[in-house]
Amino acid sequence: MALSSTSVYALVVCAAVLWGAGPVLVKRALNAGARPRQAVLVALAADTAVVWTAFALVRGVAIPGVLLDADPRVLALFALTGALGTGIGRLIGLVGLDRLGASVYSATLSVRPVFATALGVVALSESVTPMHAVGVCVLVAGLVVLERARTHGGGERGGWRRRDLAYPIVAAAAYAASRTLRRTGLHVGGVDVLAAAATNELAGLCVLAVVLGVRYGRDAFAPPRESAAPLVGSGICFAVGMIAVFGALAAPAGRVVVVDPLVATVPLFTVGFAAYLLETERITARVAVGTLGIVAGAALVVW
Repeated sequence: MALSSTSVYALVVCAAVLWGAGPVLVKRALNAGARPRQAVLVALAADTAVVWTAFALVRGVAIPGVLLDADPRVLALFALTGALGTGIGRLIGLVGLDRLGASVYSATLSVRPVFATALGVVALSESVTPMHAVGVCVLVAGLVVLERARTHGGGERGGWRRRDLAYPIVAAAAYAASRTLRRTGLHVGGVDVLAAAATNELAGLCVLAVVLGVRYGRDAFAPPRESAAPLVGSGICFAVGMIAVFGALAAPAGRVVVVDPLVATVPLFTVGFAAYLLETERITARVAVGTLGIVAGAALVVW
């Protein structure tokens, strides 16, 4: 049975709420003593487990056939997107989350549509409309206001530096590049969407496990016990949110122009959760206004 427009909206808002809660849960784990390298591995492991469980529930015993029938070049492309976005991008982003606080991090990460639009123009020959230009200007203005919040105690109470904003911005660029490659892979065809998502997550986990294991040894796999629950929770939030968005996009009423602007509201939920759940975070008027500006700009860019 096809999903109604109301059901599509409900799925996307559910995803936005879950993705808004994810950074707050990770920040609680970091505050409990986990390091970014440990946090990203535990959260990504939980995320990957949920995605592969969903893949197994939907495809069942047909999983081997689905993978064998897929174009190996497309699967390799999704493995690359997993390594780039899900793996390296998320690790870089969590360093920024640790330094900036969940609210500032999540808002800054929302510059992703600017990179996605630029890559779409260069790599996919997509066109830029006046609405895109207005959105970029609004987004940049919001980012400037957010940066000004630094001097007034907004974000992480311990303070943060302007250059710390580079972490979520670089992560946003990695996510945008990964998304552009994923879009290319889906347009080429020859791969099941769930198989692509599962391959993407597993590749990201494997790359990080190898890189961090070689660099840090056992320490990369041994977060403090008290940080395990919020990290697993954040991974589940991300995976379930992703499945919800896939479900919404698969429905006839799930148009990108509806889904993407709703997804852009994620930082608003992060700010709300952070205000109540993170004692180490201070939500000032500038943080709120900057976040609203970035969300509005992101929504205009993807509209």
